[in-house]
Amino acid sequence: MENEASATLIQLLGAGAFGAIIGWYVYYINRYRKGDVQFSDLVTLIGILGGGTIVSLFPARTDLFGA
Repeated sequence: MENEASATLIQLLGAGAFGAIIGWYVYYINRYRKGDVQFSDLVTLIGILGGGTIVSLFPARTDLFGA
């Protein structure tokens, strides 16, 4: 287990920014909603999560996640 490298600063910032974007969007659409849930809200959230899955194409433990 000593061979495991800890996450770099850019990786931590990228992960934090990704979580902040999802959290902010979910908060925003639920806090300021005046009507019913719309299909476009769900599509946008799925698009954000789909973009996150694209990150899995990059090599593990590299700084490409944060970039």
